[in-house]
Amino acid sequence: MINDKQKQSERHFVETTANLLGLNWEIIDQQERPDFIIDQNGNKFGLEVTEIFNGQKTPKGSAKQKQQEAHRFSQLQSLRQ
Repeated sequence: MINDKQKQSERHFVETTANLLGLNWEIIDQQERPDFIIDQNGNKFGLEVTEIFNGQKTPKGSAKQKQQEAHRFSQLQSLRQ
């Protein structure tokens, strides 16, 4: 299950991507699979947001870069509070 903060982040990625590409995307629905249903000038399609991390892996098999990013995010959240 995906939390609200992750969904907000995914929505931001979608909106930023559409803006950078100069596309007129209207998010019709936000769900689990696919993450979004998009309407572009009457044409509807499903969009799945995926993050890719490269580099070294942790002992559990996840990307160290992602783990470090999560740690920095946690530290920033603490500072904000």
